[in-house]
Amino acid sequence: MRARRSILVLLAIALLCRGLPGQSLRFAVIGDGGTGDDQQKRVLAAMAARYVKHPWKLALLAGDNIYEDGNPEYFAAKFREPFKTLVDRGVVIHSALGNHDRVHPAARLGCAQVEEESFGYAGKRDEYVLEEGPVVDGKRLARFLVINSSAWIDQYVDRSGDKTACRGASEDRRRQLERWLGDSTRYHWNILVSHHPLYSYVFLSGLLGGHGSSKGLRDLIEPLLKGRVDVVFAGHDHFYQRIKPHFGIQHFVTGGGAKLRFGGNFRHRDVAYGAKRRHFLDIELTRDELRFWAVDEEGREFDSGAVRKAPKR
Repeated sequence: MRARRSILVLLAIALLCRGLPGQSLRFAVIGDGGTGDDQQKRVLAAMAARYVKHPWKLALLAGDNIYEDGNPEYFAAKFREPFKTLVDRGVVIHSALGNHDRVHPAARLGCAQVEEESFGYAGKRDEYVLEEGPVVDGKRLARFLVINSSAWIDQYVDRSGDKTACRGASEDRRRQLERWLGDSTRYHWNILVSHHPLYSYVFLSGLLGGHGSSKGLRDLIEPLLKGRVDVVFAGHDHFYQRIKPHFGIQHFVTGGGAKLRFGGNFRHRDVAYGAKRRHFLDIELTRDELRFWAVDEEGREFDSGAVRKAPKR
């Protein structure tokens, strides 16, 4: 009898640590995957195989969804067809715009993609909020804040102006983000999705290296995020880096959806783990913990762990 009770207690503790049934949210994150080539297809095949055992409600795309220039001519070949298996199984796609999505004249600075329903831009806006997961202890489990980081850089860093003409795009992105973040205490987890990483570490920047941290963007928005955002997912650099938390915020660089890039500094003191591997992220979220698995194109987990919920200010 005592042994049976001990087993029941251990099971109860395990459930509390991982989240009770119905009190969690599982989703995937992939960045820079819009090539339409065999490399992209291998990563998506690994995602589809993973989904069979660990189904997600949604998948987040961290930009550069259509290489090389966002031409709508390739929406089918580089997005709808490669993602068809996952979509047919019920995975809902939500996207962020990357710099490559905004180049071709027909892309209209990404507006053509934003207006295409299959990419999942909520309200057909280039920046939007998603409330996801169950209500736990009176709060929604998660809120995703998806930004158009290239437009931020255009407007506030390069001072070239916000030329985005997408329906519903904010004329003042900073004010909109401040308003969203003012409600952060209503959610257990606030998660930012941005194509450009606030932290990314490279040996060399440019053609032979990576892009590195988007310092101008970081200077703009990090003061707004402190104490209000828990996790940032970004792409842009074509590798994987799990960054040691900055100001209580966990950063992931997940730009290995198809292409790979040399130059990642995986031994930097602020990099908890890094790898030059094609990959996606599998995420399970509970009230107190974000569990993550970085999975490569062969379906192998090469990094995993948990992020504990940090207290809000």
